[in-house]
This record gives sequence, structure tokens and C-alpha cells, in this order.
Amino acid sequence: MRADIIAVFAQVFGRAPEQFGDDTSPANVEGWDSVRHVELVVALEERFGCMFDPDEVPELTSLARIEDILHRHG
Repeated sequence: MRADIIAVFAQVFGRAPEQFGDDTSPANVEGWDSVRHVELVVALEERFGCMFDPDEVPELTSLARIEDILHRHG
């Protein structure tokens, strides 16, 4: 799952997958603003075939947290 999440990050932010890891967050990814966050959420939903609850969307701010939330979705 982690590799798929990283692939989504690479697609949304236009960077090589190697640039994303455990420390990936809005604080250290240039261009991760509110618009890109929405793009990330939509891309994750499309890739994993799920719909995030509105209260989950603001929590999708790190690779680990995204993994946790996706695990809940199955």
C-alpha cells in the first residue's frame, strides 16, 4: 500500500517517488497547499476506490496517517 500512496504523491506533486518517505508532510513538501491537498485526496480516493469522510480529510497530512486511514477503509 505504501508504494501506491507514494505513487499518488509523485503524481500529484510532480516529483520522483524517491522524494517521499516517512517524513512526508505539508511542512516539507513544497506546494502542498489547500488546492493540492484536495487534489491529493481525490487522487487517493480514485486509486484506492474509497471515499474519505469529511472529518478524515484534514487528517490526511502524512504518509503514516494516510496509511492508517486507508487501512480503516479496507
